[in-house]
Amino acid sequence: RYLLVPRKGKVEVVRALDIPGLDTYRRLTLRLRNGAFRNLSSESDWWEVTERCTDTYPFPFVHEDKQACTHLSLVIFNEKAFPQALSQITKYGIVGLYTTFALVIVRLLRRIMAGMAFTIMYDDLPNVDRVLQLCLDIYLVRESKEMSLEEDLFAKLIFLYRSPETLIKWTRLTDAQLQARR
Repeated sequence: RYLLVPRKGKVEVVRALDIPGLDTYRRLTLRLRNGAFRNLSSESDWWEVTERCTDTYPFPFVHEDKQACTHLSLVIFNEKAFPQALSQITKYGIVGLYTTFALVIVRLLRRIMAGMAFTIMYDDLPNVDRVLQLCLDIYLVRESKEMSLEEDLFAKLIFLYRSPETLIKWTRLTDAQLQARR
């Protein structure tokens, strides 16, 4: 009645629930039946297994359900089975699982924020109007085919991006903009 079903190997009877000196096996009745089911037109054979319930059975909780005697009932203890992909993580227990989870989160955050240190300086500039005007001037000079002037303006733009101090000075708010914000 009580079975242990391991992940691999044979099914075993659980002996820990046996009461020493008592016969805990149940008597079964096997019948070969023949007949038709409701939705089938042909007849079939099947086995019917029933238990004989007696009041002398040592486990009282079995008799709580009156229908338990009309059918074979088994209590099965299954081992936890994890997918093979997770077996490397789960063999270290809950600490290994939490550690792996934390490492994955840290790696994701690092990947998201990896390039942010280099772009903060450019993303948080207060007033980029002068830099934008310089870029527009470069496009205008390129269209008019004045290559030497385009080269000078482009060198100025590169100098700005290579010199954070100069870039900050160029993108500061003007006095009029500061007064308007107050």
